Order: sequence, then structure tokens, then C-alpha cells
Amino acid sequence: MKLSRSAIFITFFCIVFTSTFAKQPEPYTLDKEMRNAIDSIGHTFQVNYGPTPWKNEQYNWYLDQKLEETKQAITPQTSIKEFQHHLNDFFKSMNDLHSCIIFHSTAFASLPFELRTTEGRFFVHRFMDKLADNAFQILTPGDEILSMDGEPIKTVFDRFLAQTSVKNPSPSDIGYALSRFTRRAGATLSPMPENLKKTIFEVRKKGSKTIRKMSYKWKYSHESMPFRKGLHPVLTIKPLESTPFYRALARADINVEIKQDNMLIEQLFERLGTPTGKEVIQAILNKYAHSEDSLENELDEAKIEEIIRFTKQKEGTVLPPLGKILWKSNPQDYFEAFIYELDTKQKVGFIRLQTFMPDNTINIIWKILKQKKLAKEPWDEFADKINYFKDRTDILVIDQTDNHGGADLYTFAIASMLSDTPLATSPDHHTLNSDLISSAVEISQLSEDELMKELEESNSFVNQTILGYPADILHMNRMISYYKYLLSCWKKGEVYTNPVHSHGVDKVIPSKKARYVKPIIVLIDEFAMSCGDVFPAMMQDNNRALLFGHTTAGAGGAVKKTDFPNRLGIDFYAYTDTLLIRSNGMPIENIGVSPDVQYHLTAEDLTNGYPGYIQALKEQIRKLVPSPIREKEPITAK
Repeated sequence: MKLSRSAIFITFFCIVFTSTFAKQPEPYTLDKEMRNAIDSIGHTFQVNYGPTPWKNEQYNWYLDQKLEETKQAITPQTSIKEFQHHLNDFFKSMNDLHSCIIFHSTAFASLPFELRTTEGRFFVHRFMDKLADNAFQILTPGDEILSMDGEPIKTVFDRFLAQTSVKNPSPSDIGYALSRFTRRAGATLSPMPENLKKTIFEVRKKGSKTIRKMSYKWKYSHESMPFRKGLHPVLTIKPLESTPFYRALARADINVEIKQDNMLIEQLFERLGTPTGKEVIQAILNKYAHSEDSLENELDEAKIEEIIRFTKQKEGTVLPPLGKILWKSNPQDYFEAFIYELDTKQKVGFIRLQTFMPDNTINIIWKILKQKKLAKEPWDEFADKINYFKDRTDILVIDQTDNHGGADLYTFAIASMLSDTPLATSPDHHTLNSDLISSAVEISQLSEDELMKELEESNSFVNQTILGYPADILHMNRMISYYKYLLSCWKKGEVYTNPVHSHGVDKVIPSKKARYVKPIIVLIDEFAMSCGDVFPAMMQDNNRALLFGHTTAGAGGAVKKTDFPNRLGIDFYAYTDTLLIRSNGMPIENIGVSPDVQYHLTAEDLTNGYPGYIQALKEQIRKLVPSPIREKEPITAK
């Protein structure tokens, strides 16, 4: 049928009219992009956040409410920096040490010391002289900081705490904020110092009433990450492999293949303001690795001693000897260890357990030896030390203060050498999602032998172990049962499980390599978190050790990280995806692990070498071992 001219005109007019006055799509504005980013993060937490029921009960924290509050704060005038602070506030609202957001930033400022506080006073805890700009003004542990650029140090810190921490900070929150106080990262939105020249400190030196002024310059990296004003192409960041730190490590002939999990731990440590070793190794390499030769070829005995001293400053025990030193570990060892003799003749094994992340040490000498296969795996070295201790000591003291966790199977590997009976582990509530269930489907269809072959191809599989924990047929069977359980929950429509043991490890089987069966004391504090919570909880719940010190931080669950494409400067974010439950039915999250013998550090401890702490610890040693046992094997000095 042929249309008339008038019909064609009317049809054309209707089309033009409709297209002209129909609702046009909204422009993709910056504030809309911000809200979409909040929705994306919110979806991750709706699906994967393990402690949600606990946070509802403990803090009256509800995800939808907090997401809506965050979105309500966004206006068309909100800048990207303001948006980042709103997101950071959302993460802080959870009161979860594992959950955090990290932004792209190059800004970083640090001073060469760490502080501790007690009784309203502030003391130097560690001092790294190689990071100091002034070699003639040396602080020592125990020096008291009174003021900073003319303001009382407490006033300056309280202002920093209000800017960076949660609303009602716990002792652990305060401690971690104090760590960040002298190591400030733009990636965590820490405020950069206003005075980048010389910061003047009033210091009362240890053992002196005299107050003197000392100055230090912040080690500072400027912000190179520009903020856009509109929808421009996303900026690219130089890959890790192109950074001077990475290239320097390569020159030092060190294996620098960093796995994703290790990067996560390092970035989380960065968030907490704790030493990752990066800046320490960089300082050493700047001095010793200018040529293309390997670092090992440049190290003479004096340089080795300097590096070992540097390592001790950053991650060694801060405690003085408990008594006469009968034996000590080699300086290049992964673990710092001693045998002490008390004045009442008890022989005390002592070992520093600084981390539960294998290879996470700043001891560059150990790293070189490990790369050249001249150093053992950490768990094998631990076994050697336990075997040396078991017939030569009456009791073992494990210093795991300031331990920020790591890998659970490595933690189990360490625990397996400290008992001759199985140790029950704590189960977790798990959140289920399609990725996890996909893995469950695959693994549940394998036989024990097939699963073993799959694991043998992973980087964590070493000498028939996974991070030191035996990977035998029994373990394979338990792991398959674990994934079958998750799959059964999913089929029933459940997305939040009853407590179940991760990897199927319901109990830690005693190691065949080493077993310490005598009394054990584990030293804990408010800086111990994650596996630094899990290990003392397991030792306490199984009545295997006496815990001494301060309640741990309370970060009780597995941590995951994720990211998404964005133009808002978001690098990645991390969250807790399980909720660990102890044998008493209570979670570790936000509660921590309480010591059997509580001890709060005093100003006298921090300034005069921990006399009260050492005295109280010795009292517990004598209670557990009233009279010394004659050693079966002689102690030979190293």
C-alpha cells in the first residue's frame, strides 16, 4: 500500500516529536560513578563478608544502613579525595582489622623509629639508625618523647588517632595507629606531616632527667598520583617490576617472584604501619648494591654484621636476656633463639616467632642463602631448634608479640612440633559463593592421590608438605570431606555454614620431625593478630601453653582481597570472609585471646629494659618448673 504525502509527513513528525521529548539517558557523572563503586563494594560484602551476624550483634552494624549512609554523603560537588575518605570511613565502621581499602598513592613519610605508649607517656620502641638522616643524634629504646615541634606528643598523636582510627579505639587500634604515626602512607589516607624539613623533638634520654632537643627529617615521597576532574582515561601505574626496589633485589640475586598472597600480607602490613622490610632492604641495597655484581660478592664480615644488626632492630625480640646466655642461634638464621640459665638454674629455651608468613623476613642474608639453597625452609629450621631444645631445656618461651599473622597451615606446622598429642583447631563459619563452590565441585570429585598430584604443582607444596604441614593421604581425605561438606550446604540453599574446619584440619597431628613436650609459655600482646590470635588460642584451648602478657588484637577469620576497574583511585580492598569460633563458642573477632597471666607494660618497663615484665615472667617459669631437670645433651655455644 502506497502512503500519501500527508501520511508520510505525520509519521515523520511523530518520530521527531517522540525522539525530541522522550527522556534522555542521564549523563555518567562523577558522583554517579562513586555511588556505583559503593554498590560494587557493597555487593562483595553482601555475598562474602563472614562476620556480618557478629557485627550486627556486637556493634549494631548493618551493611545496608552503612552503605546508604556512605552514598548519602556523595554529592555532585564531592571530590575524589573526599570520596576516598567516605569509603575509608565505611571500612572503619566495621571495627575489623582485616577489612581495609587501599588507594593508589605514592605519598609516604616515615621517621626512623617506632613508639609505644603507656601511662599517657610515649617511648621509643625500636630505632633504625640506617634510616635516620642524622647519624649523630641517636635515639635508643626507652627514650621518652615529650613533644613534637613544640606541641605535647600526646596532643599530636591524639589528633592523628582521631583522623585515622575508629570511633572507640581498642588498645590494639591505638597501638596500630601509633605504628602508623611514624610511617604514614597516602595509600591508607594517613595525613602527611606538615613540616617536611626538620621536626624538633624534646626527648628525655633513658636513665636521665635531662631534656634535650633532637631533630629528624621525615623520609618523604611526594604524591605523584593526580586526581582527575571529570571522566578522563584511567591513569596507569608503573608495574612492580619497574620499581628501583624490585630491580635492586634482582641485582642482589634474590628470588623476587612475589605471589599474590604475599603481596596482600605486605600491603595489609603497610596499612597497619608495621615493618614489611621493604624500606629496610632498600636502605641496605642503596649502600651495597650499586654495581651489577650480586650483593653476596660485596658483603664483607663488617657489612654482614651491620645488616644482621639492622634485622635485629626491626624484627628481633625487644626483651633483654632472661639469664645467663648458654647458647644462641646463628645471626643469619630465620629464627632468633637462645638458651638462658636462670639464677635458680632452670634452663629456658627462647625463640622469637615474629610472623606466621614463611619467608617474610627482612634478614637479607637468610634470603640470599635460601635462594642458593644454603638455608632451610623456616619450618625445617624450627624443627632443628626444637630438637636442640628438647633435651637441653626445662621450659620453652615463645615470643610472638607484635606478630601480625600469616598462613594457617604454616601456623599448624609450627604447632605440630610443640605437642606429642593432637591439638584441636577452631572451626569457622564460611560464606559460600559460586567460585568457592566451583572449586568444591572439582576437588570433591578427586581421589586422594589425584588431589595430591594437583597440590604438588602448587608453589606452596615443598617436600611433601603444604607450608610445612604434612600433605599425606589422611590430610587429602580430610580436605576432600571439607569441600564435600561445603557443596552439601550449597545444595541445601545455605550460603553461611555452621562452623567447619578449614582445609579439613580439625586437629593438628604431632610432627614426626620434632616434638617439644615440656612446659611452654607464649608471650602475647595487643599487636598480635590473625594467626597471631589463632596460635595462642589453639595452645590455650588445648591446655598446651600458658599465655603471658596482654590480650591479642582479635582479628579472627580468613582475609581475602579483591578489586574492580575504576577511575576513583581505588587499588584494592580486603575483607574477612570467615568467622572463627573458639572451643568456648565465642569468636576471636574483636575479643582477642586473653592471657592466663595478664601483664600490662609500665613506663618503667619501656624505659629501663622491662624489669617488671622479666621479673613476672621468671616467676611463672619457676612455678611451672620449680626445680631444674638435668639436661640429657650438652649445650654447645654457637
